[in-house]
Amino acid sequence: MKKRVLILLFTIIVLLTASISIINKKVKSPFKIKGDYSLKVENGDTFYKVLNRLSDENVIFNSKFIKVYLKGKKLNLTTKPGIYVVNKNTSLEEFISMLNKGNKEVEVQVTIPEGYTVEQIAELLEDKKLVKKVEFIKKCNEYQLPEYIKGKGNTKYPLEGYLFPDTYQFKKDASAEKIIDTMLKRTEKVLNGIEAETGLKVKDVENQVIIASLIEKEARVDGDRGKIASVIHNRLKKDMKLQIDATVLYALGKHKETVTIKDTKTESPYNTYYTKGLPLGPICSPGKESLVAAVKPENTDYLFYLYKKDASKEHYFTNNYEDFKKAMKKYGY
Repeated sequence: MKKRVLILLFTIIVLLTASISIINKKVKSPFKIKGDYSLKVENGDTFYKVLNRLSDENVIFNSKFIKVYLKGKKLNLTTKPGIYVVNKNTSLEEFISMLNKGNKEVEVQVTIPEGYTVEQIAELLEDKKLVKKVEFIKKCNEYQLPEYIKGKGNTKYPLEGYLFPDTYQFKKDASAEKIIDTMLKRTEKVLNGIEAETGLKVKDVENQVIIASLIEKEARVDGDRGKIASVIHNRLKKDMKLQIDATVLYALGKHKETVTIKDTKTESPYNTYYTKGLPLGPICSPGKESLVAAVKPENTDYLFYLYKKDASKEHYFTNNYEDFKKAMKKYGY
């Protein structure tokens, strides 16, 4: 009997020892990932808040064991905000030390608003001290275009419209090419997502992006995007000039509160008062909602619209020119 008890106790001790060894190993090397993992630590994040987030994302083995393990240790658990890259070989001590010291390779957050042009994006990147405006524009013009951008000749900027407006994290030493790569990949991801969501193929990417850029510059509220898209499609079907003020401003290369009759006579392939059909290329970077509207316009017979100049920020739509002229008078045009 005593012998059996001793054998049982010995077995339990061996199992406990092995379990403790495995737990210690997992605790000391806690990351269960194959490749590199990028972790963003915000201002005010405590070590345990970061730990809980990693646990929720199933990046580490067992946060409870780690917390128990750390209770008996007198370690500095202060954290500094930044972007950190870890992998399966990163030990707990190394990870804690990284958060203590902070990440010297700080990333810069940049938000590109919807409707920005290549020039505006370049100015913003220079303001963020990432890349000079001149350098960025130069690289945009030299960039090897992806297959879906066919190009129509003398466009002002070949990448106009394709640098997706979004919030990005760029390394402070990121090159212009890397920034362009990242923004183009985001555009491709959004276009693929639109196809999946709507069930419609974005067949002619260039024309859809051009139309979306017109919608982006004209619409002030989301509810008008599909209607503006319908006006564009309806006028194209009827072989009517689009006569969109935003294209005049792009042709002029400057912003004006009021487009004059003289402005509408500007000789430019971007000016849809001067040329019939779509402008030569996109006039800005459209957001997702404008791209969806371009692909899936509302079904209307509208041919005219104008901004109401009131608190609604909406446009007035009609299919009748006489009605349109009355609306112009009513809204002070």
